[in-house]
Order: sequence, then structure tokens, then C-alpha cells
Amino acid sequence: MRKPGRLACAWMHGREPSLKRRPATSPLSLASQEPAPCLAIWSGRTRVPSSVSSLVASWIRLARASFHHAAARASYGAMPSSEWMTTMAWMCTVPDRGGVSAPTTPAPHAETSPPPPLSGIRGASARMSTAERRTVAASPLWMWISTSVPGTRRVSTASTRLSGRTIVRARTVAPMACTSSPIPRHPNAWAARLVVSCALAAAHPADGQSLEPARIPGFSRPVQARWLGPEERRGGIPLGGLGTGFLELRPDGRVSALALDGAAAPTPPPACGIQATVGTESVTLLGTAPTRMRSRFFGHFPMADVEYGTRRGVAVCARAVGTLAPGDLERSGIPAVLFRVTVQCAADVPTRATLSLFLDGSAPPDGARSTLWQDGGRIGVLLAGGEGAPSLAAGMDAGGWGVQVRPNTALQGQIPRGRLEASATLRPGEERSVLFVIGWHPGARSPSRHARRFRDAAEAAARALRDGREIEVRAVAWQSGLYGRGLPDWLAEASLAAASLLTRNTVWPEGGAPRIRDSDLAASESLTARHHSAALFSALFASAHRQALDEIARTQAPDGGIPANHRDGAPPGRLASARFALLVWRARAEALYPAALRALRSAFAGPRGESGLITEPDGEAASEDGRPFGPWQWHGTAAWTAGMGLAALRAGEEMARAQGDSRLVAWCRQRFEAGRTAFDQDLWNGRWHRAYTDPDQFRDSESCLAGQLSGQEEAWLLGLGAIHGPGRIAASLRSIEALCMSAAKWGAVAAARPNGEPDLEAGQFSGDVLPGEVWNLAATAVLAARELADDSLRGMGLRAGERLWQGAAGAGELWSLNGCIGRDDARPYGAAHAASWLAVWNLVEALGGTAE
Repeated sequence: MRKPGRLACAWMHGREPSLKRRPATSPLSLASQEPAPCLAIWSGRTRVPSSVSSLVASWIRLARASFHHAAARASYGAMPSSEWMTTMAWMCTVPDRGGVSAPTTPAPHAETSPPPPLSGIRGASARMSTAERRTVAASPLWMWISTSVPGTRRVSTASTRLSGRTIVRARTVAPMACTSSPIPRHPNAWAARLVVSCALAAAHPADGQSLEPARIPGFSRPVQARWLGPEERRGGIPLGGLGTGFLELRPDGRVSALALDGAAAPTPPPACGIQATVGTESVTLLGTAPTRMRSRFFGHFPMADVEYGTRRGVAVCARAVGTLAPGDLERSGIPAVLFRVTVQCAADVPTRATLSLFLDGSAPPDGARSTLWQDGGRIGVLLAGGEGAPSLAAGMDAGGWGVQVRPNTALQGQIPRGRLEASATLRPGEERSVLFVIGWHPGARSPSRHARRFRDAAEAAARALRDGREIEVRAVAWQSGLYGRGLPDWLAEASLAAASLLTRNTVWPEGGAPRIRDSDLAASESLTARHHSAALFSALFASAHRQALDEIARTQAPDGGIPANHRDGAPPGRLASARFALLVWRARAEALYPAALRALRSAFAGPRGESGLITEPDGEAASEDGRPFGPWQWHGTAAWTAGMGLAALRAGEEMARAQGDSRLVAWCRQRFEAGRTAFDQDLWNGRWHRAYTDPDQFRDSESCLAGQLSGQEEAWLLGLGAIHGPGRIAASLRSIEALCMSAAKWGAVAAARPNGEPDLEAGQFSGDVLPGEVWNLAATAVLAARELADDSLRGMGLRAGERLWQGAAGAGELWSLNGCIGRDDARPYGAAHAASWLAVWNLVEALGGTAE
């Protein structure tokens, strides 16, 4: 006779664990030997203590639907990521004074009942009452049910952790009788059958549409993560260093592109991948071939975390880390990507696991040979076509693992040409990691710095392995600082996404400073791109940023003018000269103050220069002097250009004061005061500063420009004070909100007519959304809120930025970052990987943080 008071607990994920000796009609069964979270539940008459009844009632309804659905869809591959759950199920049976009989009918099962609609947890929630939904939403993620009823013994549980993710393995002490026999009566107790469903944090749906708290390895507090499933078709995150080229890793686990240096166009990579083998089953985790593993992906530059759940009793997760190490210029120049793969035995018995990295393919380089390389305890294979040719390398640091390396030096046609394997038998609960690396080298003909610094890809890979821990620690520390500033969650995500342009768009020539291109279509760095990236570049790599400014100063014309693009022979421009002065003052590059002041004199040497205004040159396309609005031709005095000039005069005044040049201080001050007056006289229409005006030629635009206060933003960010009156600043921002923001569903249009319609004078450059201008608008509004003591302006700025990012992220633009997006549909177009997105770091700075 079985003892009264039986309690059972099972952790449901894959096949682990199974309930031994259960009859076919068991009300509680793990219905499949396939690795599926399958559970069929019978929940009969339920009596719950009043203290928990309201909470449990909601969870019961949720559990029935989700578990019935899981049982009906007994194939792991058949369950979409939105319904993939790791679940803890409890079924408690204790004696009842009246006695209760268990049912004789088995629970619904996939073989006897048709699968329910693909509703899962969401469908269950939709059928709940409002009060029940509130109860579930307010309840803690973990529900611990324990009993102290006479005759009942507690469950023995073992909790383990896998890189910050809690995994619970539980087994019963007093096995529950899952039969159709009646439960014996007991004179002094009550009976209840209770099913509680708990979704583990690590297996939340990867819907890709929202941010949710997640505990990520290395971070001391939860971060807001956007989990993407393998069905996502978004562009990949570039992983590499500064000017080194990159590997592109997509949410579906595919390595989709390889660039050997910053100037090279990405190409399809050679066949490569990381595989995991448990028992006789092998699966690809990451690689050029699609993976069959269900997974979820969180890209947070310069890293990406991928979680795979449990496969045949082994839980797996991986982290890919680029070599861009904030604050460490030397390590950031290593052309490689690190992959830390972690496995943990979630079974009750020792389990054999093998992790492997393979590298194959004929390009690059064609006809490559695979040879062994070693560096202390690190080992790998090199694929090279000969001395001076491009090369690839794979390596690993697998301390504590059994290691096997198989280079194919004879080129006998075996595939792959290089494979690294690490094998170990894991004890129950044991966790181990292997650090893999893929490195590359562009060959001796490349002008890139890393082509001279490293002999071949093997040397680069070995250096990455030696410094791998420090690289990862620096990346985590930088991100932890960003997450810990109290920024809006969407802003932290947008900032990291934009920072990926430091890897994708940078070129680092031998003997020079890292340079950032305007987009993937640009061949060299422009002053505009340097200006957009200044907040981030100067914080992470201050010495490199100053070196880049020094290189720009060397291109200065005899009259002091600075070209908008100092690498393609462009002529000097007045706006470019003013922006150079702003860049030098931001960097506090005292050695360049004389050059910046000469540039400033050149900028105000043109027509109306003594009036303190930089006017638009006739016959010159706007893009030639570094304006952000492409071919939109302005005339006379333009709000954006003239405002930048006023901010530059204030910067010049401070630099002249630091140099002790009182005459130059007076020169800057006189032009600033005259320019501020002329600016309002020419452009103020009573509600905002019009886009441009040229009274001599009877040309003007009454449009409200979203970036009309960009000069004021620069002045505030650089500690130069106000360049416009406070009343006009506030009125202009209110007009931008009423016109530019109202004309766009996402962010703000570049310019709007007085009637609220988008200004289509220059097509997309005036009537759609330019991300860089929206970020600058948001920063301006936040700074104005502080300077004018008007918190409503802060809300306006954050709304503009949030709308822009939500539109871009919803359209799949997490890392493609196009230069324009549609005002109504957020459709990305224009040049991809536009450096203007880096202006988001101005908003971070405006909110009181820095990029450090």
C-alpha cells in the first residue's frame, strides 16, 4: 500500500528528467523521447488554500493551455521560438479527509488529439480575465510551492547555473503514484492537485520586437536584451576590431560575410563552423551552413550571445566577441573574432561532449594549404596559399579538455581542411568552456596596419587568444557602464548598434590614424563622418582621434581652409573649416589650436564674413562642403550652416583665450555678436528659424528645419553656452515638434512646410527622416530642458529619439543603419551603414553620460 501524501517535481526541458516506471495512462507524462519540452497534464478537482488561490488560479489556466499545446506538438523542431519554453511543473498530491479518486482517462496527447492552434502561452493569456492577467503579470517569475502536511516529504532539488542562467534539476524523494487507483483516505488532512507553470528567464520567447531583462555572463545586473530567433532575416552584427575588417554574424547563427580589412568589400566567407557533439548526434551552432538548433540571439556590440537550451542532457550557450576593446588601441587592431562556447551537463549521469571548430574553403586563399601552429598551450591551423598571400586561421585554448587537431597538409581533398576538437566527459552539473578564434590576414599587398603588424592569420589568432580574456572584460566593463547610467533601454540598444560602425566602417592604414568612412559606399573619411563619430571616438580612443585631427590639419590650405574630404583632393570649404575648429576644441587638442584658429579666419573671410555669418556659396552642391542634407541647395543665410558658424566662433574665442591672444579673442567675440544679431534678422519668422533666406536674389524657404538648432547643440555640448535667445530656442523646438515630428510616424522629417506637410524640395533629403539629424534634435531638446528648466522639452527629445529607433529596429535595421528611413513606414534606404547614426552618442552625452 502506497503511503499517503505524495509529492512530485519535474524539470521539463527536452527529455530531462524522465519519470521512471510510469504507466501508459499516467496523468503526468513526458510524452516523447525526442528532445522536446512535452508535457501532458491532467488537472482534476483542485482545492487550494485561500492564501494562494487567487494567484494559482491564473497560473493553472496558463499551464493547461501551454502544456497541452507542448504535448500536442511533440517535436522540438515543430515548436516555433515564440512558444519554446523551459518549464518547471509541480504536481502535488496530499491526503484528503474525504478521499479523491484519480481519473481513469489518460490526459490529452498528441497521438490521440489533434494539435491545438499555435497559441501557446499567448493564447492562454488571451482567454484570461483582466484580473487574472494582472495577477500573472504581478506574480514573481519563480513560484516555490512547499508543503508541511503530515505524511508528506519535501522534494529534493538541485539548482545549478550556466553562465548566469539558472537551470533547475529536480528529482522526487517520495515518488508519486501516477495510476488510476484511488488515493487512500486520511482522517486529518486535505487533498489538492496543483499544477504550477513557471517559465524560466532563459527561455522567454525570442520575438525580436521588444526588450526584456536578461542576465548575461559577466554582467553584475540584468541588461535589457532584444532576443532574436533563427527565423529572423535581419542583417548581421559585424565583429572584428578597429580597421581590421570583420566577420558578420546573423541571428540565425550564420557567418554571412568576411572583410579582410576595412577597405575591402565584404565577401561570402569560406566554409566554417562551430559544432557540438553529444553522444552520436552532432549539430552546428554557428557557421556558414544553417543551424538546425533552436536558438535565440542577442547582439550587443562588440559581442553577441546565443543560447541553445538543452540537447540530450547538455545545455549549450556561446558568446562571440570582436576584438574592439574600448580604451585599448593595440588590442583593438587584432583581425580576429573570439568564440567562447560553454556547455553544462544537465543530466543525472556523466555525459560525453565534443566541441569543434572547422575551417575550409578555397577562397581566400585559393589553393590554400592547412598547417599546424602552436603558441604555448594554444593550438590551431593556418590556411595560406603562400608567403604574402591572404590567409585564414582557426585556433583554440581548451585547457582541461582533450584536444585533437587535424590539419590537411597534403591537400588530398578531405573536407574540412582544418578541424579543432575538444572533448570531455562532464559530470552532472559540471560546466566547461572552450575559447575558439577565427583570424584573418589581408596579405602583404594590403596597406592596412594589421597587414604589417602580423605575419599571417595564425599570428593574429594566437594574439587574440592570449588577450581574449582582457578583450572580453573591457567590452563587458564598457557596456556595464553604459547600462548603469540610467539611460532609456532603447537608447542603450541604439548606442551599441551605432557603435558597430567603428568596426564596419573604419580603415586603419599603416603609419596613420584609424579613419571612419561615411558609409559602405564611401572610399575615405570625410570631415562630416569624423564630426558624427567625435563623441564616441574621442571617448574610447582619444589618442587616435587626436592623431586623425592632426592628419586633417596637414591638409590645410595656405589660407587656412580645411577640405570637407581631406583624402580625395576636395577644395577647402568654409563650413568644413568651422567644423574643424569645433572638433579641435572638443578634443582639447592644444597643439592644434593655431591651425584651428587659422581655419576659423578662413571660414569668415568670405562674403558677409565680418557680419559673423557663413553664407551658402552659389553653384556649390551642399554635399561638397559637408552639409547633411545631400544635394539640397540652400541660398544666402541657412539656419544649419550659420548656426554651426556661430558655435565655431565661440570655440575660437575660447581657444584664443587659452593661447593668451587677446586680439583674436576680440576678433571672435565681435563676429559672434554681429552674427547672432544677423542670424535672427535673416531667419526668424516669429515661430522658428526658416531653412534659408537670400533677400538679394529673392530666394528663401519658410520650411521648419529639424536641425535648425544644431549649432546650439554643439555649443552646449562643448560648454560654450547659448548662441540664441532662450525664448527663441524654446519656440523653435515647439515648432519642430508641431511640424517636423507630426509629419513623421518615426522620428521627425528633415524639414516641414508651415502647413505641416513634409518639404519635398530635395526629395528624401528634405521630406524623409535623416537619423543623424533626429539624434541631434533629441540631444538639443534634452540640453534645452536643462538650460531652460523646462522638463517637457526633455520628453520631446526622448520621444523623437525613441520613435526613430523603434521604427528602425522594427524594420530590421539593428545593424544595417541606412542613411534615410521612410517617414511613414520606417523603410530603410539610402547608403547603408551611415556614419550619421553615430550622432546618437551626442544624446548619450546630453543625458549626462560619456562614451567611456
